[in-house]
Amino acid sequence: MKEKDNVIMTQALRKEIERLDDPAGHAARHDDARLTAAEAFQASEAALVAAAQAVEGQQLTAAKLEAARLELGGCEEALGRARERATDEQARFLSINGNLETRVADIELRMRTLLHECTQVELERHRLAFLHGRVAETLEEEDRSRQALRADARLLVKQLSELDAQLAAADEVLAADTMVQPAGL
Repeated sequence: MKEKDNVIMTQALRKEIERLDDPAGHAARHDDARLTAAEAFQASEAALVAAAQAVEGQQLTAAKLEAARLELGGCEEALGRARERATDEQARFLSINGNLETRVADIELRMRTLLHECTQVELERHRLAFLHGRVAETLEEEDRSRQALRADARLLVKQLSELDAQLAAADEVLAADTMVQPAGL
């Protein structure tokens, strides 16, 4: 297999020698090389311009990066101060919240006490209204009883007056009888 590779390599080298020995091909290759060199020079010039622009862009980016770092430092400081204020505010709000919870608990206790007292007052009011009704009924009953007693008393007075009149008449009859008797005895 080595022999076959050697043969192939030999043939390739011969073709390369023929190509390089040709004067017309040499001139064409020379022109091609010159054109390629000119293109390479132009490409090099463009690469230099691009490199200069890249360096300028890098410097601008570095300046922006430094400004951003400074701004970030300022933002971090502001954030730290804001966190401290937030912590202080949170502590203050927690304190206020604790005070409010205490006050709410006190108010709830007072409200329960007042509700209990109001319930007691309402019960007492109902009891007094009931008693007032009973007193009014008793007074009406007493008034009716008094009126009945007055009527009975008037009747008794009338009966006594009639009895007095009868007694007075009887006394007159008796007195008249007594006066009549001594004359006829």
